[in-house]
Amino acid sequence: MLIILKAVKSKLGIDKSIFYTSSARIVQAAGGIISIFFIAKFLTGIEQGFYYTFGSIVAIQIFFELGLNGIITQYVAHEVSNLNWETPIELSGETKYLSRLSSLLHFSVKWYVCFAVFLLITLIIVGFIFFNRYGKHENVFWHIPWVLLAGGTAFNLLLAPILAFLEGLGKVKEVAKIRLCQQCVCLIIVWAGLCLGAKLYISGINSLLGVVLIIFLILKSDFKKILLNIWRVHIHEQVNYKKEIFPYQWKIALSWMSGYFIFQLFNPVLFATEGAVVAGQMGMTLVALNGIQSLSLSWMTTKIPLYSGLIAQKQYIQLDDVFNRTLKQSI
Repeated sequence: MLIILKAVKSKLGIDKSIFYTSSARIVQAAGGIISIFFIAKFLTGIEQGFYYTFGSIVAIQIFFELGLNGIITQYVAHEVSNLNWETPIELSGETKYLSRLSSLLHFSVKWYVCFAVFLLITLIIVGFIFFNRYGKHENVFWHIPWVLLAGGTAFNLLLAPILAFLEGLGKVKEVAKIRLCQQCVCLIIVWAGLCLGAKLYISGINSLLGVVLIIFLILKSDFKKILLNIWRVHIHEQVNYKKEIFPYQWKIALSWMSGYFIFQLFNPVLFATEGAVVAGQMGMTLVALNGIQSLSLSWMTTKIPLYSGLIAQKQYIQLDDVFNRTLKQSI
């Protein structure tokens, strides 16, 4: 039996990174479907509409990030491919690449602090305008739950580049374990909260507690020391955003913005035109479909640092081989 399992594992290309990433996506997909039953039982039809429309509106964070997370991962992996791990928490190599790596970390923190602040302000304003106009006739208290969710979303955006940076360092498996842990804990919070009558508050509570959990897991691991060591590197050469990152990012940004209108605009439009109940029904359908899509992407996303390293080393034949094999496995 073990031999058969190992053969299947090898055939599908399942390493630890893929296992944890896929597990997180499976938990997310299955948990989302199970959550539908809790939401249907403990929230009214109108509250369900608010719940899922909340999720669609906070997704406007896409317009602040614009695909930068994935680019950070790839650029970090590109620089790290020229360095070596002297110890489990410290990189060594040419000062040029250490400096560029440190500049990426400084850049990420600086810009995401700005993004998070502007996102928080935007979400609160947009949410109050939208729900005051289209949801004021509904007997639902949404104001404080919305502010809590906006705060949790902003803090999550603030942590996003840190996790992306760590993945670029090759810590894909470790970050996947953190995300798996977060998924499991957050699902329990949602289910327990709904059972205890938290209603719409549960979205904000879940988001904020998820942030606290990630911060705790990062601080208790070696990640804190790794990031501090990179942060303290003297910067004499840095990555130029305008010349190096932006020409690549704007293409991804267009795709991400299009994705919002394709996948997230349904609920707000239905909420405004057909009412909260119909928006809730659409939200449940999209949760189930998105879970399946999320799982299928796990094979490809765990290989991003490897792809970037092969590109940096100009090993294009091996890159094509790994990419094609991974694509077949994901299908």
